[in-house]
Amino acid sequence: MIAVEDKNEAEKIVSFVFVTCLNEEKKQINNHDIFNSKEALELLGEIGTIYPEIVLERLIKALSYSDIRTQRNILDALGDIGETKENLLLILEKIKPLLIDQRTEVRTAAFQAITEMILEGQNQDEAFVQEILKVIYSILKEEYRNPEAIDSTFEALVQMSAKIADNLSIDKIVPFLDYNEGSDEETIEYILQNAIIVLSYMVYYNIDSFPLEKVRSFLKDDRAFLRYAAADAVGNYILKGPKEAKEEILVDLMILALHDPDIDVVQMCAESIAEFLIMNKGYEPIIDGKRISIIDYFTHAMTSSDTSVAENASESLKLISPMYDDVNIYPQLEIYLKGENLELIRNCLHVIALSDSEEHKSADLNLLYQLSRHHDASIRDKAVFTLGMIAEDRPEIDENVLFERLDDEDPQVRQEAIFSLGKIGIQKPLVVTTELIQRYFQLDKESEKFVSEIELYAESLGVIGAHHPSNEIVISLQATLMGDTNVFAKDVIARALGAIGNGMIKSGATIRRIEDEAFLNRISWLKVIKKKEFTIGNLIIFLIEALQLKGIPNSVMNEISDSIQDLLPVFLFAREEGEDPKSNKTLEIIKKLLAQAYYANYNNEILETIDRIDSLISFKKFFEEEDPRIKQQFIFYSKQYTPDGKQFYDQGVLFTILAEQDPSYLPYALESFEIAVNLAPYEYFTPNCLLNMGEIYSKNKNYQAAEEHLAEALELFSSMDDVDMMKKVEEKLSIARKLRANAP
Repeated sequence: MIAVEDKNEAEKIVSFVFVTCLNEEKKQINNHDIFNSKEALELLGEIGTIYPEIVLERLIKALSYSDIRTQRNILDALGDIGETKENLLLILEKIKPLLIDQRTEVRTAAFQAITEMILEGQNQDEAFVQEILKVIYSILKEEYRNPEAIDSTFEALVQMSAKIADNLSIDKIVPFLDYNEGSDEETIEYILQNAIIVLSYMVYYNIDSFPLEKVRSFLKDDRAFLRYAAADAVGNYILKGPKEAKEEILVDLMILALHDPDIDVVQMCAESIAEFLIMNKGYEPIIDGKRISIIDYFTHAMTSSDTSVAENASESLKLISPMYDDVNIYPQLEIYLKGENLELIRNCLHVIALSDSEEHKSADLNLLYQLSRHHDASIRDKAVFTLGMIAEDRPEIDENVLFERLDDEDPQVRQEAIFSLGKIGIQKPLVVTTELIQRYFQLDKESEKFVSEIELYAESLGVIGAHHPSNEIVISLQATLMGDTNVFAKDVIARALGAIGNGMIKSGATIRRIEDEAFLNRISWLKVIKKKEFTIGNLIIFLIEALQLKGIPNSVMNEISDSIQDLLPVFLFAREEGEDPKSNKTLEIIKKLLAQAYYANYNNEILETIDRIDSLISFKKFFEEEDPRIKQQFIFYSKQYTPDGKQFYDQGVLFTILAEQDPSYLPYALESFEIAVNLAPYEYFTPNCLLNMGEIYSKNKNYQAAEEHLAEALELFSSMDDVDMMKKVEEKLSIARKLRANAP
């Protein structure tokens, strides 16, 4: 922080670190050994991103005289500095010899530095990416007979590929499908596996040049990990490949899903088939001269006398069944629920849980209750999970069956029961909330033994509270957040309060729901303030108070701060009657409270939350200002205060919720998602941003923009193998295309 504000101070800090940690001449300073500090070198990396001229050359020089451990830390710092094009070439020149170093630790650290430059740097800049790829391609060529160097190179490429698959040259990768240099079979196998994985990322951009038959041949390989990688790659290929190739490969995957002895390969084949069905709804391949429904193929296979085939079929249906929302396979599954094969029972329960409402509505609840009391704990676990998952379609589920399982001897069953009661509590908030609070109160909340259960109770109460905000839930969570609860559970408690805050955006203040005075008097934290109502402002105060607790791990502080930040956009437009609409009085008050919290507990997460407020104020000014140049300046400031795409995504989601009641919030949501994509074009939340933008454009009747954003979202979800979201986006994209075609 000091270095950012003043370059002169930064130079002093850098000199101090070099003298104490990277001193070439002296082994001791004032009779003390040289201090080897990873954190100090991380600091040099952070300062170097701002003032590379005072750090870069000295760090590179230090590589030549440092030990292996220090070299690893230096390379990590150089990775941070190399995230900008201006520093990249010099760093690459100095790092390149280390990429082929005989010492595995040094070689790995050097590649990790380069990987970090790609993942965190200017990966949208083609020239930036190609400079790094030049170095990688040169190693693949010059070190071809050095399997250790090739192995390290492909490990790095696998990490990079999700971000730069469209920049990679397929001609540089394909030769390694035949790699056979050296005598270490394990290293050769890793190279083969990683080459296929890299190609699976690249397939969308190289349909015509993809080595289909070569990759397909690995489906028959004796090594399961190569079959797994090949199933993923050819599964990606049939999503965009020519029609004539789809049929044979799809049938290959169907057969492999039934007969492969490795469960991971079975699951990958099923995933590839499910992805294909999203893009080709109801597709029926030809098998033995007949068109056959894929779901019929797998349900029929469950009747096989070969137990492994039947079990693989039920495993595959976990992913394939949800693709058929117009087909009810519960009658076929029920036969196996009444059988003796435990694997089939577990799988069938899972299939029912993940299937659509037809299976949920058809399920025999008495049979599920019976299975929840099965002698095998894994069956009880799956039955309880299934009851929770079908709760939305079956409000008549008897919650007492799940209350029984809260006392189960198996901890996994108890935890699943807590989770499922959170789902059922959405339908029956009063009775379930009362039971959960009582159990939560009785639990030893300081014990490490019960951390998972503490977290699940808090999470389930948060799920119910998000739909039915109540005084009792808020008080229970606040009491355990501030009380003698195991500190490693407090992050989940804070997140649960944040979830309730999001629920209150729609419903307003919480209300008292439990009228049983005897119950209220049994729970100590409900006695005093049982009649009070709470607003989102109260939740913010609770969370700020939690930031002042002592002995809280950084991970928990981070979660508490994130929960506050998620709710802050609500206050962007909060004002008293008659107050200037441009006033930010409420947010300024919250800033002062956060400043007080910081002086009680010096933590960077609190400063980040203060910056978040300044980011929101700048964001609001973008909409208040009319001059286009000044408007963009405020967006620049907003991103500088919060250079985190996830925060803008969360902000967009919140404005989307507000827009359900007031459409004037839609422009704020749209701009938030736009900034999120700009800051983080390839993060896990990016396709959700594009999905939300597509929906907003549809509401605004800009169907062309809607179609473009939804198509981009679908492509990203496909690259992530997110089957559920692919299905959802494909449906919305189909609607957008129809609306565009029919638009005047």
